[in-house]
Amino acid sequence: MVVKPITIYAGAAGVDNVHREDDIGFSSRTGVTALAKGVNVVIESSGKGRPRCRRAKGYSELFAGAYHSGWRDTGDAFVAKGTLLYRVRPERTLQGVRSGLTGARICYAQHGEKTYYANGTQNGVIENGVSSSWPTDSYLGMDTLRAYTGAPIAKKMAIHNGRIFIVTPSDPNTIYCSEYGMFNTFFMAENHQNFESAVIMMVPVKAGLFVSTEHNTWFMRGEGAIRDMTLDDVKDPHPAIEWSEWPQKVNVSDLNIENMRGGHCRLWRGKTGSMVGFEDGSLANLTENMIDTNCGGLGASCYMKPYFIHSAG
Repeated sequence: MVVKPITIYAGAAGVDNVHREDDIGFSSRTGVTALAKGVNVVIESSGKGRPRCRRAKGYSELFAGAYHSGWRDTGDAFVAKGTLLYRVRPERTLQGVRSGLTGARICYAQHGEKTYYANGTQNGVIENGVSSSWPTDSYLGMDTLRAYTGAPIAKKMAIHNGRIFIVTPSDPNTIYCSEYGMFNTFFMAENHQNFESAVIMMVPVKAGLFVSTEHNTWFMRGEGAIRDMTLDDVKDPHPAIEWSEWPQKVNVSDLNIENMRGGHCRLWRGKTGSMVGFEDGSLANLTENMIDTNCGGLGASCYMKPYFIHSAG
């Protein structure tokens, strides 16, 4: 009697931790299955059917130590260690930018050649690798009875259409924005938006700002001051993973996702998957049917075309 051989394993069709291991599915004809867990693998999308897996090339350690708050938009890259803030030079060496910080996580926002930063207690502006104080400008304009203030120290910040948007440690449920072109001048009594819980993420796109609180993900629509913006219905009844947003815009076409619209997008990790926020304020979840990312803790992310790499815990 001739026994027909069965291919036990020929390849993996992505990661599936939504279903139980015995429900993932296996094809005895092709030997292809999904992985309940992937370690040191890259998940690729061919544009047809389920994604493919291959072993990652690995990585090499650049600097040893407990570094945090790594960040880069389109200009300089920065990272912190303890109470020190460093600029990462193009040749991959570190240049000290500021000492004496508290050691708390740092948020950043870039405008032109300047990078604004804050950690909830301290703030500053970096230009050409040199950190200086965040100045408090006097109001310049027509006579007014409005009470303008300087920039409050932020725990979250984002720049959208010529204004900087800030969340403060003392009022974490509220977003404030500056006057147009004046990141040091705020009319806080009028230009603010309250939310139901603390704001943990702000991501700007052309049509407005994606905002995640501790409970939901919203979209603030508009191109002007907060007083002229509108708040859309909840985009996602789940929050983002805090600190998981990728700071740079990404070309949608580079993601190699079938039937995905063109233009630019922003990426972050949500409680239910890898999230894509589009320029028009629409939102998509890339992985909700296959990967359960519902976890606590803080996040981190990196985009290496076309891969969005993120973690949380």
